[in-house]
Amino acid sequence: MATASQSRPLLEAFGWAGSSRAKSSRQEAVKKDAGPLTQSILAICGVLIPIAVCLYLSDLEPLFELKSVEFIHPDVVVIFMVLLVAARALIKGLPSLPKRLGWAFALFFLASAASAVFAGDKLRAAAAIVQMFEFVAIAWCVSLITSARLLKRILQSIIALFALESLIAIWQFADLDLARGTFFNNQKYSMFMGSGAAICFAMFTQEKDATRRWTYFTIMLLILGGALVGQERAPWVAFVLSAIVVSWISKGRRKALLIWVIATILVGVLAVTTIEPLREKTFSRIAEVNVQTEKRNTLLSRLAVWGVAVKLFAEHPLLGVGPKNFVTMVPSFLTSDEMGGLESADPHNVWIGILAEGGIIGFAAYVWLCYSIYLVGRRAIDDPRCANIKPLLMGCIAYEVFWFAMSYHYFTKGEGHIHFLIIGMCVGAQRALMSRPEKRLAANAA
Repeated sequence: MATASQSRPLLEAFGWAGSSRAKSSRQEAVKKDAGPLTQSILAICGVLIPIAVCLYLSDLEPLFELKSVEFIHPDVVVIFMVLLVAARALIKGLPSLPKRLGWAFALFFLASAASAVFAGDKLRAAAAIVQMFEFVAIAWCVSLITSARLLKRILQSIIALFALESLIAIWQFADLDLARGTFFNNQKYSMFMGSGAAICFAMFTQEKDATRRWTYFTIMLLILGGALVGQERAPWVAFVLSAIVVSWISKGRRKALLIWVIATILVGVLAVTTIEPLREKTFSRIAEVNVQTEKRNTLLSRLAVWGVAVKLFAEHPLLGVGPKNFVTMVPSFLTSDEMGGLESADPHNVWIGILAEGGIIGFAAYVWLCYSIYLVGRRAIDDPRCANIKPLLMGCIAYEVFWFAMSYHYFTKGEGHIHFLIIGMCVGAQRALMSRPEKRLAANAA
């Protein structure tokens, strides 16, 4: 049986040990790198997670189920990562997530758990809580990678995957008049392509090497082309907002970068106006706003769903109706046509959805969590030691701002796996800054 001293490293890894001076010195002792082999394995898992997400979003069946809880392809990768990291933490100890971020997660968990107690569908609410723990585990595992080279490889693999999806979708659009890559529908596809383009733009703005910089820009145009044929409007708006934020953060280069944002928009407009099939599709999407039925007008259907969310919030103002319970309750208030289809029961607006599911308490906790996640990458950007990994950090920030603008919940299955992968990468990059001499960091980033 393990003694208290043997189990302490694992407790310290999660930040649960006591607060004595002796404990403080022990924490410093365990705050070390995960080791090159462990980091390499975690990096491979980081590359596999987006691939597994694309498989899951291609509408493949879950790998297995326990009652109504599904275990999908990314979950298997995460389980392996957690087992690997937990074993190492138990033996040698590993650092925890930053305190600000850890407290933000804890507060949101507590708010969600309190809401789940009073939820109508407690099984769905419990599944949401378990899913939250899985996503935080992803962030913790990936945050143990302090090799800038490995972190860059993960981000580059995401870009390469999305570029491949764009190529597939462009071929589909030209040959079959539809575009969704390997995804089940064009909505999810278009969102991920927009986020990939946001990462590329951020990397383009920060890279010093001219070859790499223009490679990122070229790939950005390719991915944006794929997003255009996906025929979703929101990802383009989110991309522009993300690019503007990146340009604003890049002190001293704001005007030049904003010109690049405008030029990119003009390229997109030129493509829409000159390519006839794309022009016809785009104008037909714009014309939807004049249709007076919810079934054919996505704006009207979403307004109807938002009305239900506001009604549920008014009835449950403190704790809401419970995590993941909103989607199951909407069909009681609206018909399928009024929702624009059963799959549209999701609020498509995280703020209104959180108010309905978590009440004012859950909403406040989620706002604090979003702010804390943004600060994870933002605080290190202006650090003079950050020069070698600034493209990496800015790419992560661009991704987070894109999804913030898309207004999707951080803990959505599929999307959430990549969200928390990115969050973990930001934490790992900052650990590299704080724990390694500048010369070693530069060599590692090369």
